[in-house]
Amino acid sequence: MLPRRRGRHRPVRPCLWLVLLLVLVPCAVVVCQPGKKLEEARIYGSIHGYAYYFIDILVGSPVPQRQSVILDTGSTILAFPCKNCKNCGNHIDAPFDFSASDTAEWQQCEGGCPCRNERCSYYQGYTEGSSIAGYWFQDYIRIGDVERKNPAVKAYAGCHDAETKLFTTQKASGIVGVAPRRSRDHETIIDALFSDQKGAVDTKVFAICLADQGGILTVGGYNQSLHRNYDNAEEKPTVVWTPMENHLYYSIGIEDADIEGKSLGGRSAWGSVIVDSGTTFTYVPPEIWKGISETFESFCKDPEHCKGVRTHHSDDCWEIEDEKDLDTFPVFRITFKGGGTIHWRAHSYLFPKPPSKKWCLAIDDNRKHDTVLGMSFMVQRDVIFDRTEDRVGFADAACPRYLDKLRPPPPEHKALPLYPKEFYSTSPPGSSDRGQGRNGTISEGGQTLTGEGGDASMDEAALSSKIGIWTAAIVGVSAVLIAMIVIICQSVRTKPVTYETMAEEDDEEEQRLREIQMSNYRGGDYPGDVPIELGEDYDSDEDDFDERERELRQQPAIPMPVRTA
Repeated sequence: MLPRRRGRHRPVRPCLWLVLLLVLVPCAVVVCQPGKKLEEARIYGSIHGYAYYFIDILVGSPVPQRQSVILDTGSTILAFPCKNCKNCGNHIDAPFDFSASDTAEWQQCEGGCPCRNERCSYYQGYTEGSSIAGYWFQDYIRIGDVERKNPAVKAYAGCHDAETKLFTTQKASGIVGVAPRRSRDHETIIDALFSDQKGAVDTKVFAICLADQGGILTVGGYNQSLHRNYDNAEEKPTVVWTPMENHLYYSIGIEDADIEGKSLGGRSAWGSVIVDSGTTFTYVPPEIWKGISETFESFCKDPEHCKGVRTHHSDDCWEIEDEKDLDTFPVFRITFKGGGTIHWRAHSYLFPKPPSKKWCLAIDDNRKHDTVLGMSFMVQRDVIFDRTEDRVGFADAACPRYLDKLRPPPPEHKALPLYPKEFYSTSPPGSSDRGQGRNGTISEGGQTLTGEGGDASMDEAALSSKIGIWTAAIVGVSAVLIAMIVIICQSVRTKPVTYETMAEEDDEEEQRLREIQMSNYRGGDYPGDVPIELGEDYDSDEDDFDERERELRQQPAIPMPVRTA
């Protein structure tokens, strides 16, 4: 049987592979990889001081107007005050001037919407008693500030002429709902980004990463570089996914939970569970709350636990001198439907009250058999909403921190293109309980705190500059290496091959041709003194080997010569 053919490579081919490798790897990293389109927006706010988190949006054209809107996963409406509103409070952004936008259009009374003054109107009420009312319009809207350079999309928004209670006292102008769209709801800004025909984003995924102050909203994917494994820093962080149970809210299931080993109850004990960034605290059923309170009482009696001075039993607060002492408080272990388990630590369920050193519990009795996982559950966590797979993901994260007093200024008199040439990319009416704790006492964002996420108030232009420098460095080093390899390869020459030199350079190919030629003899032993006929034009190139092999195989059988004494 003939030996299995093995192709002979030209001596220069290893050099070519190295050149291709050095070209393709940097290209895949910085140039050729199509990557996912992502949009990002800075998040501002905190549990204390604001009792909500908000983002900036830019509305209208040619000069967009900035509006600050509370980020709410429990509702679907995007709305803010209109100019000349007589029943609206004073906010950090001026009311929207409809007449200043060339592209704004009022929605006419059609499609069954409530009609008022010959325009499509809305009313939105919230369980803590506040409400907004106004008129629907459509315009070009982009999330984030002017520095983000996110493209605009045509979307619906409400321009209200009436606010009540907390809406009049809050600093943010309005609210942006990003809950799943109900059948009669207008398309949300998230839906508009997902359905944009110009391809604002690639995937129907968005993520909210909240720090103690500020955070980041990512649309089109999530930022895995923010994820951390606080249980074991040596292991790669993972996302715990759990399926959505309905499409009215981001409703999920809790299968089991305990606090320091004491069970808080199984699936039925938690009732329906929703993830709601518009609710300040996390609210649990009465029986769950009772178990939490009892565990804190017993656990914190140990002097090594809950290091800090309990200020008053009625407010569930502790004076904590060192933030590291938060590690001495109990840890919740929560298992979701699907089997994934996460830990809920004091850095999230306790919130600071600066300038004092008081930290207070951000969990409360819901007084009904339902659970709302509010902001306090989302802090120091990247919460991912995957609308394609109908699931919600949780990953511990070092979320960036932003202070409202460092917000980039609005565009003012500067016109912006609706579709900028470049924007961030990589290689991604119901009732909403907005929580207690919103008592109308609003600060300007408080002082800068130091956390594992760092202070992310630095300009993203600096980050882009660093990325550009690294890109240039990678390409430059690769070009130098390629040039060196090409020079070395040019110095390599194919040696003329004779029978003797071939025996030294490639015994394997010699043996293969010898056996092929031997197969063309009949009977007896192959005479060792019969030369292998390589041909006059033979070269060491693989194509010449292939050609000679075909010739030898096509030769007719040759009678075996008889040796004589």
